[in-house]
Amino acid sequence: MDEDVIFAVSYDYIETSDISKHLVTVPPPENITKPLCPIVPSPTGVKFNGNLLDLKFNESEVKSGGRWEPSDCLAQHKVALIIPYRNRKQHLDTIISYIHGFLQAQFIEYSIYVVEQSPQQAFNRGLLFNIGYSWAIQNEQIPCFIFHDVDLLPENIENIYGCTSVPRHMSCSVNTLRYNLPYGTLFGGVISMLQAQFQMVNGFPNRYFGWGGEDDDLFMRVINRGMNVVRFAPDVSRYYMLPHIKETAIAENIEHLYHVTAYQDRDGLNDHMQYVSKAIEKPFPLYMLITVDLHLPEKFNKMEYW
Repeated sequence: MDEDVIFAVSYDYIETSDISKHLVTVPPPENITKPLCPIVPSPTGVKFNGNLLDLKFNESEVKSGGRWEPSDCLAQHKVALIIPYRNRKQHLDTIISYIHGFLQAQFIEYSIYVVEQSPQQAFNRGLLFNIGYSWAIQNEQIPCFIFHDVDLLPENIENIYGCTSVPRHMSCSVNTLRYNLPYGTLFGGVISMLQAQFQMVNGFPNRYFGWGGEDDDLFMRVINRGMNVVRFAPDVSRYYMLPHIKETAIAENIEHLYHVTAYQDRDGLNDHMQYVSKAIEKPFPLYMLITVDLHLPEKFNKMEYW
C-alpha cells in the first residue's frame, strides 16, 4: 500500500458558532472588580506566519513555573497544560515559546507542567500524564486539564484551550494526516478533560511502555464510564506537527487494548506512584519541570496482575 495514502472518516462536531455553549467556564466570584474575559476571543486581527499564528507575549508577565492570568479581565477558563517530554529540546523550546502567546490571546488563566522522563525505561507517555496531573492538583485548584504532545502547535485561535461537558479531542486535524481524522476512535495528540472526568476514568493507563496504545486505551476508558468524546470543526481543530522520526508501535501495547475493561479500575491514577522512584520539581521562567525516574514495580511482570 502507498505510504502516502491517508484514511479519513467523517465525524460529528460542534459548530464554531456553538462553541461557547459547550465550554465549561469557571464560576465568577460574587464581588468581581473587573469585567469577565470573553469565553471565545474574536479572531479579528489575528495575524499568521504561514499556517501558524503570529503571536507575541511578554515573558516578564509570566510567573515563575509558567503561570499566567489576564490582568484586565477575569478569566473564564483556568487550565493546566501537561506536556510529557524526553530528548526533544528543540520541540519543547518551540511549543513553550508559541503556546504562551496562544493562551494569552485566548485570555486563559493557565499553568504549564513539563514532565521529563529519565532514560532508564522506555518512554511512558500515559504515566507521565498521570504524574503531571497529580503534581498539578497538589499545587493549585485546577478544574480543566489539557494533555498535550510536545510536537503539536494549534493553528486556530478559536480552538479554545478549555474543557467541555464531556472529554474533547482537540487535535483531530493534523497537517501530517492532511488534516483528516484517520479513524473515529482516535483520541491522541491533544485532549482536554475536566478534573472530575479524568478522575472518573482513573486517568491514563500506566502499562504502556514504548510507543502506541495509551490513547486508544483512554478512549475506551471514557466510553466504559458512559461518556462520549466531542470535537470542534475540522478547520478549528487544525494543528501543525513539528518534524520528527516516526516510531513503531510496540506489539505488546496493542495486545493490552484487548483487556482495558479488566484492568481499568486497578491501573491508572490510583496506582501510578508505585512506578516512580524519584521525582524532582524545578521551576523555570516559562514552565514547571518535573523530572522523574521510573521503575517497574515487582508485580508488573506477574501474569495475575493483568
